[in-house]
Amino acid sequence: ELAREGLAREFIRRVQDLRKQTDFEMAARVRVFVEATPALQEAIEAYRDYVMSEVLAEALLFEPFPAGAPVGEDEFDGEKLRVAIQKA
Repeated sequence: ELAREGLAREFIRRVQDLRKQTDFEMAARVRVFVEATPALQEAIEAYRDYVMSEVLAEALLFEPFPAGAPVGEDEFDGEKLRVAIQKA
């Protein structure tokens, strides 16, 4: 359980970094699109409400990214992640 929580926290950090890189306003609500390895996706789903509140997400979606959305890619703790954000 602690490992899943750690993965969720690392995911939050990556989304926050992407928000900063794209100069989204601090209070801007976003839609978050995710491609992740199975263990990471499971951790994000397990902590969905927490993740969404931390990154101010209106939606957290595991579906194709919208055209033109800023995308970040990373690997951590043996997991791979691609994430895109879009203003809500």
